[in-house]
Amino acid sequence: MGKCSDGHAYLAVPAAVILAIGPMTTAFAENASQESPPVREPAAALDDGCRLPDHEIAIPDGSRATMTEMLTAQAAVRHFDALITAYTHCLIAAQTRLLVRDPELATTLGAARIERNNAAVERAERLVAAFNAEFRIFRSRGYRSPVIRRAATESDRAFCDPLRRYESTINVEISLSDTGEMTAIALPPGIARDVEIVVRCLVRKFAFDPASLDTIPQPAIFTMPLRLGKSHGHLTTGDERPVLKTSDSQIAAARYRCIPSDLERGGEVGVHLTIGPLGKVVGVKTVISSGVDAVDLAATCIAKSLSYEPIQVGGLPAEMSMLPMIVKITPRGGSRSADDG
Repeated sequence: MGKCSDGHAYLAVPAAVILAIGPMTTAFAENASQESPPVREPAAALDDGCRLPDHEIAIPDGSRATMTEMLTAQAAVRHFDALITAYTHCLIAAQTRLLVRDPELATTLGAARIERNNAAVERAERLVAAFNAEFRIFRSRGYRSPVIRRAATESDRAFCDPLRRYESTINVEISLSDTGEMTAIALPPGIARDVEIVVRCLVRKFAFDPASLDTIPQPAIFTMPLRLGKSHGHLTTGDERPVLKTSDSQIAAARYRCIPSDLERGGEVGVHLTIGPLGKVVGVKTVISSGVDAVDLAATCIAKSLSYEPIQVGGLPAEMSMLPMIVKITPRGGSRSADDG
């Protein structure tokens, strides 16, 4: 979800889907005109089956909100953003179906879809910006992460996995009460049952001091990377990069949108990304220019379309700055397989 090449909102769908509209319309236009009645109200027909999320989401006051309120708001905003993305997908599918019935409505349907898409995207962007602003205020109030009071010992490890059979790092989601009591342990889906038993056994050997906000103990949910193996039961260094959520097809659509059709020469651009607590790229800084303004602008445009799983610091989503990336730009006629570093 983002901006179209004409300045309007765009739908990040595979380029093949976008390009299929014209040929598909030509191939089936004659039969469609014979079998289906004309579309009398094309703009209204786009709304058939495509429901724009209309519920309101209250953003807590970052200067007074509790941790639970901020985490609940974060989940609600991310869910709303996903609903907006699904809505824009629905609009493009509806436009495609209606064009098959009446190819002469291409201009009318295109304008109507862009208008609806723009309004939906801008609403989501305003909501994300409002949450990010309050979240920065919230974090400035002196949040303290949960602290490990007792880690698993060698005897604990020998008890939980005496043969040291596993070599892996497992991201364990731990829920703590405001007294530091462990109330829940969640493991990644698909983990083998025997590994799960070892991990749960090891995690239960840990003890924590609770998180606090304004010196007041708070419940918290945080992710603890647990390394299994010869030295298992240890925490990892926390140097993991955020996980990219944007699909290959969405990146391809962003390239199609961002790279000018008349670009004759490509290049590589080094950028630093700032990722907000919702996983959206909220800032792009060019640190290594390609020497061609159009290439640099295309790289920035593509980078802004990316979305990540937000990193966590002490159980809270956090903004991450200075994430390095190399964006490779090729002309439209060239290979589009080169991707971000």
